[in-house]
Amino acid sequence: MTGPADDAELCVKMLNSGAPGVMLDLEDSCVNDRTQHHTGVANILACLRGELTYYDKKRLRTVAIQASSTVIFTRPRGLHMNQAGLIADEMKHSGCFNAVGSTPKKTRATSNKDAETTYAS
Repeated sequence: MTGPADDAELCVKMLNSGAPGVMLDLEDSCVNDRTQHHTGVANILACLRGELTYYDKKRLRTVAIQASSTVIFTRPRGLHMNQAGLIADEMKHSGCFNAVGSTPKKTRATSNKDAETTYAS
């Protein structure tokens, strides 16, 4: 099963579907915007920790990932995709750097569990 990593609701629904594996996609099913790619990376990390949730407005409740043996893998932005707007003067660069090449700013934490990563704008 494949879906966009930038959509928390779809990520949770895929992981709760009973599928043997899900691909959280950062490429063509993900919105082509730097902010959305950062959201996708954050969602993937939250999925791996079992912490991603979404609010179901129809049922008025928060839905979380249920424990399962579902395998999670991801498709990163491809080297073949261009992305403008990240570098001054609209210079294009490889799309994969949009997802993995951003400069993380680590906040001080007492353990890896408490570590938090934010991305420079």
